[in-house]
Amino acid sequence: MPLVLDGELVVVHDGRLTFDDLQRRARRRGHGARQAAADRPAHLIVFDIIDRAGEPLLDQPYRFRRSLLEGLFTDGVLAPPFVLCPATTDRPVAEAWLDPAWGAVGMEGLVVKGLAQTYQPGRRGWLKIRARVTTEAVLAAVTGPVTHPSTLLLGRYTRTDGCGTLPAPRRSPVPRGR
Repeated sequence: MPLVLDGELVVVHDGRLTFDDLQRRARRRGHGARQAAADRPAHLIVFDIIDRAGEPLLDQPYRFRRSLLEGLFTDGVLAPPFVLCPATTDRPVAEAWLDPAWGAVGMEGLVVKGLAQTYQPGRRGWLKIRARVTTEAVLAAVTGPVTHPSTLLLGRYTRTDGCGTLPAPRRSPVPRGR
């Protein structure tokens, strides 16, 4: 059955989704590409269906499209390397998915779609919520120009015994290209 699906191609390495491995695979050709596919197989995490057997589903509500998609997995029409993206309407479950532990496996956050929402090609009709872990730190020193540092020396204020302490600073390389 011909299908048009919306999803994200991922590669898993050491229990973590890794975009770098996916990019490396995309640059290979011939035997190198076949070897990379064997070493690090890709999976398509499917989160929507746009067309089924020549029947456009763009004007159908997400609730209907999601039901069709789940049926394709239940009936075995879609199976690995396709993976059904988890979905929920339960707020506490969604909030648990924002736990920082999911970031450790490469999950960036959640996408929220309205159940009555149609598919809107070319525009973002949904909300992306990124999981973030933040902390406050004291900037102790910089290497390189202050306007474009290469390393930051940070200290973090903690309270362990009712008194504030500043643990040993940590050197943090500044990420480039962001």
